[in-house]
Amino acid sequence: MVENLRRRGLDVTLVEAASQVMPNFDTEMAQELHEHLQLNEVRLLLNTKLTGFSDHGQQVLVDHGDPIASDLVILAIGVKPNSQLAKKAGIETDQRGFINVTEHFETNLAHIYALGDVINVTDAITGQKRAIPLAGPANRQGRYLADQLSGISRENPAVLGTSVAKIFALTAASTGANERSLKAAGIDYQALHLHPQSSASYYPGAAPLSLKVLYAPDGRILGAQAIGTDKVTKRIDIIATAIRFNAKVNELADVEVAYAPPYASAKDPVNFAGYIADDLQHGLVKTIQWHQVDDLLASGATFLDVRNPDELLANPKLPGAINIPRNQIRDRLGELPGDKPIYVYCAVGLRGYNVSRILTQNGLDAYNLDGGLKTYRTSQYDPVISSQS
Repeated sequence: MVENLRRRGLDVTLVEAASQVMPNFDTEMAQELHEHLQLNEVRLLLNTKLTGFSDHGQQVLVDHGDPIASDLVILAIGVKPNSQLAKKAGIETDQRGFINVTEHFETNLAHIYALGDVINVTDAITGQKRAIPLAGPANRQGRYLADQLSGISRENPAVLGTSVAKIFALTAASTGANERSLKAAGIDYQALHLHPQSSASYYPGAAPLSLKVLYAPDGRILGAQAIGTDKVTKRIDIIATAIRFNAKVNELADVEVAYAPPYASAKDPVNFAGYIADDLQHGLVKTIQWHQVDDLLASGATFLDVRNPDELLANPKLPGAINIPRNQIRDRLGELPGDKPIYVYCAVGLRGYNVSRILTQNGLDAYNLDGGLKTYRTSQYDPVISSQS
């Protein structure tokens, strides 16, 4: 609705009670969406609750800040199941009103079945019951229940919650769990970020892609998130399929995708995710995450920027970081401390990986910043603006 109203030339304010839009994405990924919304002149108010209306709806009241002048208010505050009839009939629901069913869609009443958006389902990653009202699972449930009623045994499979949304020029897609849901479920995980091109970089039309993959210590893929302007769903669909068939994260390196320069690169972003995970699992490199950077900087840790000097003009290095370009690192190892960890970073993580390997092979304790400076800088974006009219 935000996008369509903006395209009609209307002034639009998005009031969001949570700290981010699209809760299926993790914080640093959602920041990319926040920036894009504001580039499209959407007034974004996060951590802001709508508390009421005044002047016959002409003023929107919020829990902090001035009232917002309004001609039209659209409330999009979640999904509530229309299960009143079921409740009156004695059918059991969860606390939110979604109907409880067995793996064969049976309710607690004999010969009464339920399916679709009104039921809760099993989360394929956490194993917990929750509502995932998406069209794909609902349509499959219709077929499976028809089979069940026709004497063909069918179980409702656990749901990954694979979804996609268009936000102006961006496509945002995800599958499986995010970090918040994994923490809530007590599931250990490792995260990796990469920023490849959507297709061969030398061919016209290639566009940046942000991809995040979460996986368990045993290599089980737990979820993925991707944002970009081109070929985003292709990567998420591949990873969703890999999860469904129990592939390990390092096996993403072996996924064979159709390649030609207009459509992909010879090493697809999904393959790259598998390569990175394989390196991490074999201990070839150690990484830190974007949310660890500020604390490390405050503690006086040594950061090594391996970008070229001209890159620092547009995107300055971290405070106090040493700058040694990747192609000079072997000749300048003596400039680095040998008695404490060195935290290496580049633009997106690849050169940082190369240098981390060189440092490790020379006896130094090196860590690469996962996703590079791009992931860290994106996470630092401040989307909060004034609510003044």
